[in-house]
Amino acid sequence: MTVSPQDVKKLRSKTGAGMGDCKKALVEADGNFDEAEKILKKQGLASAAKRSDRQTSEGSVFFAQNAERLIMAEIRCETDFVAMNEEFLKLGDAVARQALSENLSEANEALTTKVQEAVLALKENLNIARIANIAIGANDTIASYSHNNGLIGTAVILHCEGDCSDTQALAELGRNLAMHLAAYQPAFLDSSQVDAKVLAEQEEIFRERAVKENIPEKAREGYLKGQLKKWLAECCFLDQGFVKEPKKTVSKILQDFSKQNGAEVTLKAYEILRVGAEV
Repeated sequence: MTVSPQDVKKLRSKTGAGMGDCKKALVEADGNFDEAEKILKKQGLASAAKRSDRQTSEGSVFFAQNAERLIMAEIRCETDFVAMNEEFLKLGDAVARQALSENLSEANEALTTKVQEAVLALKENLNIARIANIAIGANDTIASYSHNNGLIGTAVILHCEGDCSDTQALAELGRNLAMHLAAYQPAFLDSSQVDAKVLAEQEEIFRERAVKENIPEKAREGYLKGQLKKWLAECCFLDQGFVKEPKKTVSKILQDFSKQNGAEVTLKAYEILRVGAEV
């Protein structure tokens, strides 16, 4: 049968599939739009299966939030070209919003299918790498930040006890700390979260280094303490020099803010998603 360009364009607008694929689907479906859409979905799933072994190291982190929680969804693709594609961006937003509405912490069958169906239009392997589901409690302020076109997504939760009426200042602090996260990417909130095994391994590394550098035996304990303190300051969020005031630690920034605003503000939790990082 003959299919008009207007019908093809209409189906493409609805599905995001290529013009040629839309035309073929309409011909196969004898002009029935619903049937043509089903055909394209099936083709999308088949196309996704064929591409499933291709490496996905590009993509973006997408956000969706309501009063109760924040969703961060890392969607991966093969190239940065597709990562900036309008259809890919719409897909990522849709995935994050659906994860929020269903309170998901990982992709379910419906979300996986949604992404697989998009493969036909975008012509690349796509997948949902991670979903972070962050609850927002009473007296909590959450701030998020997207860096480098979504290659890094961060979020911080600040908890306020006392007069928390200056919401604008609290939001600005949260935003700055979320930016700090993207820049310094700490591994731990504070030293209490460092696993004893990890700390012991790091201590052994510094002991071996002290020997190689011929540090006198009587000075090695001092050297060891100094190196561990420096290492913890580099990998613990609260001990890092704040990105906008490097001479002050994040902990000191929070203390100063609390004094200035007459309320106790603490860093409750944080999240970092880096596209391509090992899951």
